[in-house]
Amino acid sequence: MLVVLPCETQNWIECKDLFTLLSEQATLEGLTALVRVHAGKQGPLGYSLGCLEGLCAFLKHHCNEDERTSFFARTLPCIVRTAARLEERAPSTGIPFITQQETASIVLRRGLVASLLANALLCTFPGGHLVEAGIVQFNFDKFLAVFVRYSIVL
Repeated sequence: MLVVLPCETQNWIECKDLFTLLSEQATLEGLTALVRVHAGKQGPLGYSLGCLEGLCAFLKHHCNEDERTSFFARTLPCIVRTAARLEERAPSTGIPFITQQETASIVLRRGLVASLLANALLCTFPGGHLVEAGIVQFNFDKFLAVFVRYSIVL
């Protein structure tokens, strides 16, 4: 069995739309507004932007103005560019899914790993039937949700 990459699904075009929308954001207010408009909508774009509510909460409650400025000027554009390059970096043979307690190994290039992590942070990995089948979810949605729950307490 192979890992299903975002660039191997019919939703990759919507992921690219997400990358474009995110690359246009320069402030926390802009990102928050984008998340509010799209969160909860059907499809991968709504799901991914809904997950980023946690990123907004983290930036608002745990970063100062200089850190937010740096995030939008350098970090977010780098994450988006790296995520978008997954298609060109993905091996043509796919990435085997290795289960717990299985004796196996795989070597991945650094650029591919960076693209995989960027896509996981932006919650672009497919879910749904894979999660229901007991396959591990790669997205950072649960991690990002911690910041939403924490910000409610503040």
